Amino acid sequence: MTCGMNQSLARTEPSHPRRSNPLDQIHIELATTAKEKEKVYRLRYRIYVEEMGRRISRADHRRRLLYDDMDDWGLLFYARAGREIVGTVRLHIGRKDDSPPELTAPMAMDKFQDFCASAGASHPLSFASKGMIASHYRKSRAHHLLCTHYYQACRSHDVLFHFSGGAPSLVAMHEHLGARRYKSNFFVPDYGCMVPFVTLLDDIDHLRRVRSPFGEVAGQWPNSTESAAWFAREFPHAGTRYINKQLTAEAELWRIMGEKLGQPPEKAIGIFRGLTEAEASICANAGHMVYFDQADTAVFPDDMSNEIFVIMSGVLSVRRHTPGRRTSVAILRPGQVYGEKNFVAHTRQNATVVAQTDADLLVLPRHALERLETQHPAVAAKLLHNIGARAARKYA
Repeated sequence: MTCGMNQSLARTEPSHPRRSNPLDQIHIELATTAKEKEKVYRLRYRIYVEEMGRRISRADHRRRLLYDDMDDWGLLFYARAGREIVGTVRLHIGRKDDSPPELTAPMAMDKFQDFCASAGASHPLSFASKGMIASHYRKSRAHHLLCTHYYQACRSHDVLFHFSGGAPSLVAMHEHLGARRYKSNFFVPDYGCMVPFVTLLDDIDHLRRVRSPFGEVAGQWPNSTESAAWFAREFPHAGTRYINKQLTAEAELWRIMGEKLGQPPEKAIGIFRGLTEAEASICANAGHMVYFDQADTAVFPDDMSNEIFVIMSGVLSVRRHTPGRRTSVAILRPGQVYGEKNFVAHTRQNATVVAQTDADLLVLPRHALERLETQHPAVAAKLLHNIGARAARKYA
């Protein structure tokens, strides 16, 4: 069904942002030629393998290209600045059976397709993956423009439900786009723990509440509350189990953390020691909460360390793998922190972290702490000092 859409979807018009900033001179296009696609695959390799350090077994390391079988029928959007490709995202539009079961099953796509069929019209599903922006354009409008263009492509094909998956460190970014968590995390070879998301493309009220860039263009199409009402009935825990940062004020997040910990967070959490309540709350608000079911693996050996985990509730086990030594096991409980040593050294994980019970973790991603340094430099300095001191003790 979707294979023919590469021909039917018109080539997107270039965007024309303000001319005052060179970073704004970005055009969004579809890769249709072999040369364009190769440039996209090379950008993926540069970001995923060379920058992020992912060890992707199926990458073409000789030619420095990253692609897979799903590229054969996906729509490859890319952001272009001059002659340079600075961002990309892959979009699939079709029925559930067009995608592999290892993708559709963890996301329960069959339920959404059944609703689409009952709606009395042909509503395909869509799935976005391989989204990324070159490092020197991450503060530009490239991401905003790419997302807006694939949203428009989905709505032009009557898509109601759009799916994506992301690492725990990227939950806040997906929720800002309007995506919702609704189901258990799953594992993807070479990529690790993935959080499933669904975006209800015609729920304009939600898109505007979370300040999604989709909300700026959603008014061009008919919008309805029917899919949102069905989603609330089908996944009643989605609004309570998963704490959406876009809909949670800083004071409310702080209150929730205190309830889960059973004591003031600035006293319970080691990396917040020495910070005032107000300072610790600012630090916590830089991160976001991620829920893990019992037996979920939160961290895999060889993962790159781009976040710090603070246990809010539940119990996790850390099984550390050191060559030539017996595997050691540690237990993490509420208030304890994992990942600061590897985070500071920017090294790969050498442990498996598994939820022994259902658990809530506060995730502090590297990019969020970098933003904290810009917005609250004095507070960030205290937090980073604590993180560094704890890491130094573990190295001692």
